[in-house]
Amino acid sequence: MKEEIERKFDKWQEPPPVKQVKPLPAPLDGQRKKRGGRRYRKMKERLGLTEIRKHANRMTFAEIEDDAYQEDLGFSLGQLGKSGSGRVRQAQVNDATKARISKSLQRTLQKQSMVYGGKSTVRDRSSGTSSSVAFTPLQGLEIVNPQLRRRR
Repeated sequence: MKEEIERKFDKWQEPPPVKQVKPLPAPLDGQRKKRGGRRYRKMKERLGLTEIRKHANRMTFAEIEDDAYQEDLGFSLGQLGKSGSGRVRQAQVNDATKARISKSLQRTLQKQSMVYGGKSTVRDRSSGTSSSVAFTPLQGLEIVNPQLRRRR
């Protein structure tokens, strides 16, 4: 009886057997479709960083930035709102990253702009007040100096 108990204690005190490291099984699904090619590259380019966002991220060295909203937020527009070309945005529109709209929506927007006066007030001579802001449906807001344009 004593020997049997000692054998059981010895058995309990033995270290556990070493587990064998098994390699992972081979995947069963085989070849997956690779996400590459022309269509996928074009989609990534379209949804990537736009020129406007690049200008907003760009900072001028040794120049104090004006915050866009509040002093404590620290969010600035970078070189996006800087003067230089006379426009609100200096960035050129990239056709790959430009927002796309359907032909029918384009036609309706064009009709609405004709009805609601989507033309520049600089070229309009009907009133005595001449504004230097031009609204265009596809290019956005443009600020123009009328005197500078007349001199050229």
